[in-house]
Amino acid sequence: MSYFKNKIGFFRALYAIILIGYILSQWPFLTADADLSIASGRGAWTDEGLNTCQVRNFVNHGYFNMLDCDNFLKTPFFSLFLYPFFKLFGISMAGARLLTVLFCASQLLVFF
Repeated sequence: MSYFKNKIGFFRALYAIILIGYILSQWPFLTADADLSIASGRGAWTDEGLNTCQVRNFVNHGYFNMLDCDNFLKTPFFSLFLYPFFKLFGISMAGARLLTVLFCASQLLVFF
């Protein structure tokens, strides 16, 4: 029986190391700007800005307008997910990216 306990403990430790490694590997990208050559048209971070513009306007100015952008229809749960954190910590893109990384890591922890 102790053989299985040792083996399970080893895999838990290995999984924790991999999960922490994943979070640390994302750290340089939290405040990084995209290379301009990776996207053409309206810019490299167009999707990231558009997916959060309505919730940022609501937090900053107190109004919500569907005429500004239609991404609330496309990504309603992402906006609802970000709203309390934007309200508490501000609307920085680094904060939104960190929140997304931590959410994905917590989901990996739960699922595995």
